Amino acid sequence: MLENFIKKRTPFTEEGLKKIEKICSFDLPLDYKEFVKIHGNAFVGGVLDDQDGEPIDGFYSADQILRSLELDPGYKKSKAIPIADTALGNYWALADDGSVYYENYYEKPFSSTKVASSFSEFTSRIVEESWDDE
Repeated sequence: MLENFIKKRTPFTEEGLKKIEKICSFDLPLDYKEFVKIHGNAFVGGVLDDQDGEPIDGFYSADQILRSLELDPGYKKSKAIPIADTALGNYWALADDGSVYYENYYEKPFSSTKVASSFSEFTSRIVEESWDDE
């Protein structure tokens, strides 16, 4: 269970969420807003239950999301925002329909893979990373 191993950080404010919604031009899903109001840009260090990919380092802060949206106008066109990152620079994005995608920039060509239909589904699938060499 995610609650057992994430480290909460600065919670998002209502003002920060409204700024993000204004810039990205869509309403953020309620499940995402509720999560970040409690956990903020939490450190995770977990992995998705069926993905062989990199661990989720942590969720973005409101400032990181806003900075990303300002620096890369492609987010606005794609109707998505970056919400979490990995050590290699890949990230997870939240789309305007509430689904979550894994954005892989490390391997060429770039790939975007839908990993969950909702933010709640995404967080329910995060498990603590196992360090066993089985």
